Amino acid sequence: MEYMIMIYESDAAFHNRTGENKAAYWGAWKAYTEALRKAGVMTGGHGLQPPLSATTVRVKGDARTVQDGPYAEAKEQLGGYYILDPGGRGRGARVVRPPGRIPRRPLARSRRRRGCAR
Repeated sequence: MEYMIMIYESDAAFHNRTGENKAAYWGAWKAYTEALRKAGVMTGGHGLQPPLSATTVRVKGDARTVQDGPYAEAKEQLGGYYILDPGGRGRGARVVRPPGRIPRRPLARSRRRRGCAR
């Protein structure tokens, strides 16, 4: 079973991506990513642009509206994700301690092997 682990970050963490602490910030995530790769459990993942680059698309009937910015006021925003195939329940979570709070959820299975479920 594959899992998605979601990286939630505060405004300060997003600032650390480019601020004076960027070497420590990226170093911690690079070490975590490398540990997942070496353990053979990582199958994918990406960091996301800061929340202000987000747009929200709303569809009501035939009308579609696009709103700039994050859709919700929150203390933390989704900053990225990893896809893991640990090969055993919990193995991927025990590989190495992540540099933050990371919820983990199983991926839903579709009838198709690749692409979006419809």
